[in-house]
Amino acid sequence: ENSLVFKTSALKIGNAELEAGTYVHGLLSDREFADMQIKPTAMVQKYDSESTLLSIFASIMKATLLIQKYFKEEKGTDVEVSHLVNQVKWDLTLLLPPKQVNEGLKTLVNSLVKNFNIDFLLPKAKSSIVIDRVSVQAEGVMAYTAVLIKKSNYQPRQNMLFMRESNVLIIDIGAGTTDIVLIQNGVPIENSKHTINFGGNNIKNKLKQKINAKLGTRLPDEFYEEASINGKIKQGLKETDVKTELDVSKREVSQLISGEIQDYLEATNIQLQIVQHILVVGGGSMTNAGGITPISEYILKGLKRYAPNVQLVDIKDITEEDGLSLESTKSDKVSPRELNVVGAGVKLDLEEIKAHHLAKKAQTQQ
Repeated sequence: ENSLVFKTSALKIGNAELEAGTYVHGLLSDREFADMQIKPTAMVQKYDSESTLLSIFASIMKATLLIQKYFKEEKGTDVEVSHLVNQVKWDLTLLLPPKQVNEGLKTLVNSLVKNFNIDFLLPKAKSSIVIDRVSVQAEGVMAYTAVLIKKSNYQPRQNMLFMRESNVLIIDIGAGTTDIVLIQNGVPIENSKHTINFGGNNIKNKLKQKINAKLGTRLPDEFYEEASINGKIKQGLKETDVKTELDVSKREVSQLISGEIQDYLEATNIQLQIVQHILVVGGGSMTNAGGITPISEYILKGLKRYAPNVQLVDIKDITEEDGLSLESTKSDKVSPRELNVVGAGVKLDLEEIKAHHLAKKAQTQQ
């Protein structure tokens, strides 16, 4: 239930070529093939990445399984997954760093709007996937949307209305990179879009060095992954507190990020002093343990050296760490990791509602 397996012929996306072969996604990959995993890298644009193509196929099958679940639970009908995946014309919306959106849209439309013959082995389904349409949304900007607009009723959060008239610098911390974009009065500023080659992995790697020195040993990578979120190393029954080392690692990386933000904005004639708020989002910004200072606080402190009056957008009351936000429409809470995805969903829903109202109005006039 937690894994997908599929076979494909050789494929191309942008400048990246995916070799013919069998690919595994999910828990089976993490447990059995961790050393062979294909992961995104900061050296390659997302629209040129073979991992993007693999993620699309995995997402399409996961969506198919959700549709199958809907028919069974809501309609009382059992529909074969092999039937469903071939019946749908897929309309994809992909998230890219703000600076990659324009070029990425062209590349992704050319690479993806076609049929793909994918042989799913788990779950079993020979498929001819028809991708009918591709659109692209900017990461960071979509996180801004998710913070401002509730996903349950598409109404603004009253305590976030100030963002509409504020200069908000979005700082989206991923695994390998951090993307920034300045939004002024609700509009993204084109020359503020930038990607910094530091992210959550840099925190983990710095923490890894400190833990190895402290314990005098090397551990499997998942131990450091967990420690970078919880500030603890668990070895059997023994638990070692590494919160101090984690805080130092975050402070070191935040100094690199805040320094590059200042340098880049200054080079593009944007004075950091005009920024009134910063909104820090992304998987690299997450923490779920008490006593650990979030990296947003360190970045704020670093930026205050250049802009003393800048403030942090506080999203603690709208965020949760368990990652249920994609499936729950009753709660307006969302994981910082999923703000971009939720924001894109809200934007697409609002566009669909608007189109429906316009069509209904035109029909009435006729």
